[in-house]
Amino acid sequence: MSMSTEEALDYMKGESKEVKEPEQKVETPSVETEVKETAKEEVNVDSPEDKAKESNDGEQKETIDKGSDEPEKKKPAAEKKPESNPEDTKTKRDYAFERLNRKNKKLKEDNGKKEARIKELEDTLKKYESLRAEDFKKQDGTTDYNAYTDWKFQERDMKAEVDGLKRAREQESMQYAVEYDKYVTEKCFSGKDLDDYNELVATKGRDFAEAIGEADPNNVVFGYLDSIQEYPIVIRELMTNPNKWLGKMFRSKDPVILKMNAAKIADEILEEYHKPKVEPTQTKPQMPVMGKQISSSGATAPEPKSLVSSMKSINDYLAKHKH
Repeated sequence: MSMSTEEALDYMKGESKEVKEPEQKVETPSVETEVKETAKEEVNVDSPEDKAKESNDGEQKETIDKGSDEPEKKKPAAEKKPESNPEDTKTKRDYAFERLNRKNKKLKEDNGKKEARIKELEDTLKKYESLRAEDFKKQDGTTDYNAYTDWKFQERDMKAEVDGLKRAREQESMQYAVEYDKYVTEKCFSGKDLDDYNELVATKGRDFAEAIGEADPNNVVFGYLDSIQEYPIVIRELMTNPNKWLGKMFRSKDPVILKMNAAKIADEILEEYHKPKVEPTQTKPQMPVMGKQISSSGATAPEPKSLVSSMKSINDYLAKHKH
């Protein structure tokens, strides 16, 4: 991904606005057509055979077609088209992947042009940033305040162009990151799992990203997760079971060690996720041991480990396990 997972989690979609194009009136020019009638003489010459066929009163006998006694021939049935092979038909996911590849290629080309223009403008601004009114002289040696004013307007426009190019570059990159995140997420989850994950990220994603960011200011963890094809699976597990993983992940704040820990934990999560599901066998309940019941009667119940109800607990957990 071109943007970090943390930024993708923080991205908020804007409402698209429909722009109606004004209706264009098309005038049809009137065309006057002059029609000239030309009288033609028609010569009707009847042959003797034709006259013989006519009756004495000049009326022609009508011919009645009684039809044929043969049954109508049925039209041949339309040939059935051969069914398409599902293997030859691309899925929506394939088309989405190809579309993302094309968009990513165009994004890189556009960003390259923006980078070149930004560098050109910034170099010019830096070169002339120290200019003062006294540096603009007329032919007689006096200060040319008009020329200095023109330069300040030009400088303002150049700075505005740089800011606009940077905002456009960031927005386009973020939009691509969100589309890519949607594609990867739908590749990992479907049905209720997909709905639950989207709900989890929508409600707890920002708090989770901020909590990780406080413990990882260098963005090592999210930077590594961006390189994993199935990062939504890892993120979901980290969000729903933070106590199981975050303590081991943040044993060291050294960026190299932290990246190694993140890689190890991500591998464990994915291996566990893809492990064949085996239904547990039912075992007979064992008889309770009275001695153990008596000895542990004064013990308190263990504290629940799930932190799904509040991402604030992640901050508290990380604060207690600083090294």
